[in-house]
Amino acid sequence: MKYRIVGFSLIEIMIVMVIIGILGAVAYPNYIDSVRKGRRAEATSTLLKLAVAQERTRANTLTYTSDMTVFGYANAGANILDGGFYSVVINPAAVSTFTITASEVAGTDQAADVCGNFVITQNGPDFSGGNANRACWSQ
Repeated sequence: MKYRIVGFSLIEIMIVMVIIGILGAVAYPNYIDSVRKGRRAEATSTLLKLAVAQERTRANTLTYTSDMTVFGYANAGANILDGGFYSVVINPAAVSTFTITASEVAGTDQAADVCGNFVITQNGPDFSGGNANRACWSQ
C-alpha cells in the first residue's frame, strides 16, 4: 500500500512568501502616495473655501478677517482638517489683503509629503512661497 504525501514543500512556501514581499514592496509606497494626495486635496479644498469665505466677508464688511471662528472653525492654527495632518492659519488680514496657509503638522505622515505647505492669497494660490509646484494643487 502506497501513501501519497499531500501538502506544500518548504521551497514552495518560500517562493510564495517572496512573491508576496515583492508585491507589498511595490504596492505600499503607491498606497501611501495616494493617501497623501487625498490629504492634499482636502487641504487645498479647505483653502479655497476659506478664500471664498474671506471674499464674502469683505463684500459684507469691507475688510478681510483673520478670525477663523467667523467661518465656523476653531481659532487660528487649529488642525481643522480631518486627522490633523494640516494646520490652517489666516495670517493677520489687512483691509485689502489676506494670506491663508495650510502647513503640514510635524510628526505626521503628511510631513514627508513632497508638496510642502499650501498658501492662498486674495489673488489666488501662491506658487512662489513654500509650494512652488503647481501640480500639487491639482493632485
